[in-house]
Amino acid sequence: MSLIALFSEKSSPGTTTLGLALAAVWPRPVVLAECDPAGGDIALRVSDPAGRPVLGPEPGLLTFAVAARRDPSPDPREHAQPLPGGLRSGPAVLVGLASPEQGAGLVGLWPGIAAALARPGEGDVLADLGRLHPGSPAIAIAAAADTLVGVACGDAAGILRIRDRLTHLITGLPPTDAAHTVQAGHVGGRRVVVVLVVEDRHAVEAVASTRAVLEHAALPVTVAGYLALDAAAVHALSCGQRGARLDRSLLIRSARALVPHLNPDLPPPVVAPPGAERSPGRLAALVRSR
Repeated sequence: MSLIALFSEKSSPGTTTLGLALAAVWPRPVVLAECDPAGGDIALRVSDPAGRPVLGPEPGLLTFAVAARRDPSPDPREHAQPLPGGLRSGPAVLVGLASPEQGAGLVGLWPGIAAALARPGEGDVLADLGRLHPGSPAIAIAAAADTLVGVACGDAAGILRIRDRLTHLITGLPPTDAAHTVQAGHVGGRRVVVVLVVEDRHAVEAVASTRAVLEHAALPVTVAGYLALDAAAVHALSCGQRGARLDRSLLIRSARALVPHLNPDLPPPVVAPPGAERSPGRLAALVRSR
């Protein structure tokens, strides 16, 4: 089992949408764990086709945290609820906290939650950490992750913010047991990648610009690609709809292209997507000047 932690920076939404899209196309059993200490919102967003909520407050992260306090290796699947619809069977969600107050009540339990999510087992865990900042208890989960995924908007401000957050984050996390292995795109033994949330028509330039900016900052980070903004597909996915139309949507197609970059057990594509080598253009020049 691999633990992939998704996080965003200020004014960079998209981790929950990315998590839902990835869970829908993940090639093996997966649990989407809402680990934002400020509270989760999947239970509010996910419904049946008639708009009725389908996820309850429990079981979820709260019951999982209690179990981890008694047992160092609880199975997150035993505390997860199945996601409706999607493109395949199997994905489930570890429903997040209802409020920041609940997060404050878990002080001291976050290291145990992190260790339990990272335990060996079947399938993978996609952990949505929300906005990761210094002092966040979710740092414990980031430190335990096999892969860290920084989610950013594809504009100049978003690229600057994720650059600055990664600069501080990757130097502050302790190394993993695999830190002795030196590989491109690895920091302290873990893979660190960036995913942009951007309109498809702007994606190629945004990805190229982000790569140029991170290389200029000498950050050993891989830009995996982008998740296409597609409001209709997000709504369909949240309502449990399925079928060829959703499968062909920009949202799902872009999510599927990201999977090999985020799953450590799968090699990245050998052939770059069309336009991947396009010049960064004016966006990179603007960001690099700042």
